[in-house]
Amino acid sequence: MKHIFSLLLLSILVISCGDKEEDEVLRTGIEGNWTLIEMLLDPGDGSGVFMPTTLNVDIEVFADGSVEGNGMLCGMSQSTNGQVQMAQFSEQDSLFTSNCDSIPLSLGVDHMEDILILRYPCIEPCLAKFEKQ
Repeated sequence: MKHIFSLLLLSILVISCGDKEEDEVLRTGIEGNWTLIEMLLDPGDGSGVFMPTTLNVDIEVFADGSVEGNGMLCGMSQSTNGQVQMAQFSEQDSLFTSNCDSIPLSLGVDHMEDILILRYPCIEPCLAKFEKQ
């Protein structure tokens, strides 16, 4: 009886330690190309609204959760030096985390079908709205 129990326990352990590659693929539909369309910078009185922007910012979210873009991942600006900014998306925490200039930055992520909103660490709301391409 002990041998059957040990064999059963070992079988469960082997099955539970199987390949987790499936879990590394995002299931949210967030992967793809996104273009910045509006920004909200609240003046401090709660009256802020999304306004169209002329910044030319695009980000791409890959199926493995990696994120690349030409701005907005290291702060609320377009990259001016032509370098690609990189981040990692945490599906569990709904965050983009980047490490720009050796300073970690976490941005909240709200995803609703074809709209992606990044929340920046501001006292008043600071938001960037992207549209899926």
